[in-house]
Amino acid sequence: MTKFKAALMIIALMIVTVLAFYPVLSADFVYLDDPVMIEGNWKINSFTLSNLKSLLFESHFRLYHPMVNLSLFAETALFGKDPYFYHADNLILHLLNSLLVFFIFFLLTKKNFFTAFIVASIFACHPVNVESVAWVTGRKDVLYAFFFLLSLLFYLKFRLNKDKNKRYYGLSLIFFIFSCLSKSMAVTLPAVLILFDWFLAKDNGFKACFYKTAFLKYIPFFAAAAAFSYITYSGYYFSYEKAEQTSYSMFVNFISAHFNILFYAAKFVNPSKLSVIYPYFFGNVFPPKFILYSPALIYGVLVLILFSLKDAKKIFFGAALFLTTVLPVINVFPTGIAPVADRYVYIPFLGFAYLAAEFVMFLFRNIKTKFLKNSAAVAVCAVFALMCVKTNIQASVWHNTETLFNNQIKNYNMQIAHAYTTRGIFYFKNKMNALAQKDFVSALTIDSYSTAAFSLAQIRWEQKKYAEAIRLYLSVSKLDPNFTLACCHLSKIYSELNDKEKSLLYIKKALETRINPTYIFAYYNAGKYYENAGDDDKAMEYYFKALKFFPQDAAVYSSIGGIYEKKGDYEKAVQIYYDGLAKSSNKILILGCLSNLFFERGLYDAAENFSFRILAQDPNDYYAYERIGSARAIRGDYKSALAYFTAALLIKNDLGSAYFHRAIVHFFNKRYDKAEEDIAKAQKSGFEIPKNFREDFKSQK
Repeated sequence: MTKFKAALMIIALMIVTVLAFYPVLSADFVYLDDPVMIEGNWKINSFTLSNLKSLLFESHFRLYHPMVNLSLFAETALFGKDPYFYHADNLILHLLNSLLVFFIFFLLTKKNFFTAFIVASIFACHPVNVESVAWVTGRKDVLYAFFFLLSLLFYLKFRLNKDKNKRYYGLSLIFFIFSCLSKSMAVTLPAVLILFDWFLAKDNGFKACFYKTAFLKYIPFFAAAAAFSYITYSGYYFSYEKAEQTSYSMFVNFISAHFNILFYAAKFVNPSKLSVIYPYFFGNVFPPKFILYSPALIYGVLVLILFSLKDAKKIFFGAALFLTTVLPVINVFPTGIAPVADRYVYIPFLGFAYLAAEFVMFLFRNIKTKFLKNSAAVAVCAVFALMCVKTNIQASVWHNTETLFNNQIKNYNMQIAHAYTTRGIFYFKNKMNALAQKDFVSALTIDSYSTAAFSLAQIRWEQKKYAEAIRLYLSVSKLDPNFTLACCHLSKIYSELNDKEKSLLYIKKALETRINPTYIFAYYNAGKYYENAGDDDKAMEYYFKALKFFPQDAAVYSSIGGIYEKKGDYEKAVQIYYDGLAKSSNKILILGCLSNLFFERGLYDAAENFSFRILAQDPNDYYAYERIGSARAIRGDYKSALAYFTAALLIKNDLGSAYFHRAIVHFFNKRYDKAEEDIAKAQKSGFEIPKNFREDFKSQK
């Protein structure tokens, strides 16, 4: 095949891959880690030294992946938090990974174009890989894979280069470290290097890989892998989780890991009923029989492979590549909410893809007649086309949280409480409380799931059903990340019920939470409690603690500034607001605080300026229009004031204060009928008309 035709085939593959994954470009963020990775990740909001330090040296939700955070920071700085660009970059990384896969297997197979092309095609368009590409949080997978594959490619170039160019070796080591800094699953790479060396060796033994001079080149890779493995284990698991890892639990996990391997093999061959979370047995004293049978099948297959190793080096290589790379996530040590996930096999499926490619090539080499060869070619193309269609359909599933969990519930019906809970949160956030309530109740009928109880409690609180809300909040486990917030909400409920003693009790419980004693909500709510109790100094103490651990929270700056204003210390209020403007993620809230402060002090030009800055970011902020209107009215610019009050009411037609202020302007212009009309609308919307204005209006009219 000519280089031109080969290039055309690779370009065609890239185009087909884009078409297969095209629906992800219109996808939204989903309520499955995306909020904490993107929307609530203060580390990526602005470039400051403290943010950079946090990005590089601190873990993020128990995971140390600074390269991922740096990539998200760059996107946020360039494009804001528009889901399109995050999804587009994931797709671009996947395309690059597919090209790297081609070049790696092209070198491994001694420049066999068709074998490498088939492997790359399966990797590029397999439906199981949709999760890693379509999920913004899947950036960990596509990014670690990018550096992982680059490391392998440069190692191969070093290995196959007659001069043993050390530059390639150095680049391989650097990209391996970058891969580990993206996701700790990359620690398997040193073992893959040994496997590659064995595969490229002329004999079938591993001896050549372990000669002293040969083995030395692996040592830096194994040292880095050991360091990142330690960082992950020590940082990911809480102390009580480590204590729960008993010999028996690890034995059960070891047995079930065999089933996980079979599960992945089945999904490679038949990628049906794909879901973001798969059902699994929970709470059983003894694992189910189907799991107990899986080791016999696995080891039976391995024995056959080993017996045929002399004649089946390729089979051993493909199987070993899969097993080696999937090892960290087969769930001997728990890795997430479910023991299996599509994203875990983004790289490991390369082993199966290689086996499939070699099987196809074996068929074509052994089919003698032209008719059968053409028939086989049509069959292979049909399977690939079907795979692309399935990938496109699966990519559409990731459109938003509702479609994602509709698919999961459809596939596995009543088996996963988490699916109902997450879809319920989506409905709750979008003001569809009836649907949210139904989902939370469904989740609780399956399992006493803390997050479902917590979320349903919020609805009951809004409905003023305090007794049920309290019962549900109290059912939230102390080990649940929502426990701290549940305590904060209990404090607020008891405050509304005028039970100050219990309100303070739950604030103290929130501050003592086992999960994270520096949790922002605990400090913030403690500050609110003491502020409402009239102890501003104690409130300030907790607000500043909240800022220490979460310097991007605009509400904290607003609260501190409000206390300074109450004390008449306007200089410090302005200073804290400006500090919040530089650091906080919600700049509109801080701009509103500054606008109000300057308006109250009679500095109307400054107040207008900050209101216009709000409108530049959010043209639908009706309060900003109302503030500008009020400033213009005070200065006697009634025509302009009327326009701004009317603009506010066009956005929110039940804004009573805007009707009242517009009525004042009409009153000063002696348009009493219009003033009376606006007063009636203000009262209808629940706004209380000041008594002195009613008296003046009656006397003038």
